[in-house]
Amino acid sequence: MLFHRNYLAGIRNDSEVHKRPQVLTPESLNLDVVILGLDSTSHLAWQRHLPKSRDYFVNVLNGTEMEVCSIFCFVFGISIEHHYFLFFKIPRHPGRHHANLALSASALTLGDIWTTPSLESLKAAGYATTWAEDDAELGTFQYRLLGKCFNNQPTDHYFRYFCVAAEPHYGDFPRHCQGSRPRHSVVLDYMYQTFQMYPQQRKWMFSFQSQLSHKDNNLLSYMDDDLLEYLQTIHREKYLDNAVFIMLADHGGRFSKVRATEQGKQEERLPYFGIRFPEWFHEKYPQIIRNIKTNSQRLTTPFDVHETLMEILHYKDGGMADISKRGVSMFHEIPAERDCESAQIDPHWCSCLDWKSEDVNSPAVTEVVSKIVETFNNFTAGYRDECALLRLDKVISASSLKAKDAVLKFKDTNDGGRGRFGVMTDTTKASRVLYQVTLVTQPGAGRFEVTVSLDIRKSQLSIDPKEISRTNVYGKAPHCVEKKDAFLRPYCYCKDLLDSSPQPGP
Repeated sequence: MLFHRNYLAGIRNDSEVHKRPQVLTPESLNLDVVILGLDSTSHLAWQRHLPKSRDYFVNVLNGTEMEVCSIFCFVFGISIEHHYFLFFKIPRHPGRHHANLALSASALTLGDIWTTPSLESLKAAGYATTWAEDDAELGTFQYRLLGKCFNNQPTDHYFRYFCVAAEPHYGDFPRHCQGSRPRHSVVLDYMYQTFQMYPQQRKWMFSFQSQLSHKDNNLLSYMDDDLLEYLQTIHREKYLDNAVFIMLADHGGRFSKVRATEQGKQEERLPYFGIRFPEWFHEKYPQIIRNIKTNSQRLTTPFDVHETLMEILHYKDGGMADISKRGVSMFHEIPAERDCESAQIDPHWCSCLDWKSEDVNSPAVTEVVSKIVETFNNFTAGYRDECALLRLDKVISASSLKAKDAVLKFKDTNDGGRGRFGVMTDTTKASRVLYQVTLVTQPGAGRFEVTVSLDIRKSQLSIDPKEISRTNVYGKAPHCVEKKDAFLRPYCYCKDLLDSSPQPGP
């Protein structure tokens, strides 16, 4: 006797959501919001692995790609410190840090949008809400985070329940399959069903897929044909006629072999972001479209994405973007002079800086490396009975960054303040030097990229935990603490593995 087992996901027919009246303010742009996110996919990786669907997005749907989108181009809208307090009401534990600030593999949440008051505001405006992530463990508010974020289901339709039920049985199917279908297609179909269920009602839809790209985004090529078909279908059936459609990623690849190269380092910091508006929107709001096109060549950040989405509900017409604020709406022109410092992007994540190579054996680098290893061991000090002391294996590269002489010597202009010529007589001295070091520690062969700040006046080194990147997988190495303190996983090598064979990575 033959048995067939499968698990099916679908959008239920909720009469209460259908009855929800549409009550939009005059400031609303009256658009559905449809977001499709992929984990660990740089702008270039999206081009390499999804050429068919990307070509359709750009050349048929007339989408615009942001060319200088800084790392973590998610729509969170809040900092990691705020995130801990907002969702858990607890201070951040000194050892609980994610190596590269991706709060989860799907760190593309809607931040304050997903908190209860804003969800209620969306519902009050008549929106039906859907949230679909393809991995229960890597979920936005589950991966590396403590406790539960929501006492109740956060959106009208929530794919996580399906994942929790189906994932224990994935071993029954071929790799990356759900029965006879690719898992990525199940998520795409779930979103498609939302369109079908609410053809006239305003919708706020968010999907994020990690399983094909979290470890190595080369597997994304498997998705290209299905993603192309999905885009063709929702366009042909006119589901995008009243929607802003966004495709994005949180960061580039962090663990693959490419990450160990200079290009991989840049790609990690430049994720994909593309945005598309319906044709009528181009005629009704030409200034927004012009600004989006202009901003595609300007520096944009995660906080900008959040502010942009908020303006879909309450559009503020006119004016240049005020870059004195951390986040600005991309519906306004972003000044060309915006840089990482004004956008509050930490130097560790800025892809626009001019780093100078340093001798890895120099006394300065040796001191910096010693500080790094000491910091790692301080993180795990509370678990010393379980986590081995790390030691330096080798330093792969080192570079430094400090204010340029031209900046330090600039005092004033000599042409009445018009800024054409500079008086270069100032005697200001550099007060800070940044070092960026790539190194390997043992046991466990952990590869890290760390930015360290030197306060020249105090001769003091400091490390901000959010400027530490673990750039290779740690596998089962931290198994002894991963359930106790998940944020120590990049730094802990469990002592019970010291006499066993090396553990394979995930």
